[in-house]
Amino acid sequence: MMVLYHLHNPTAPAFVTTCNVCHLDIETGQGWRCEVCPDFDVCNACFQRDGGIDHPHKLTNHPSMAERDAQNKEARQLRVLQ
Repeated sequence: MMVLYHLHNPTAPAFVTTCNVCHLDIETGQGWRCEVCPDFDVCNACFQRDGGIDHPHKLTNHPSMAERDAQNKEARQLRVLQ
């Protein structure tokens, strides 16, 4: 059934990250990821609540799909110019 769902909804995300604090799904580009831990993600709401998250490593902002597409397009244009 999942294969049929993704065949009929090709733009739906295949994998959804979940917040490690509140356990809710994180929308694309709306969360923070640990640079060291392989699977530590936090949503914006939990990251901003109570002065941040008590995590020993640095958290970086997830890039949104639009930002990733723009970066890929810029990189492709630079390769073409080279």
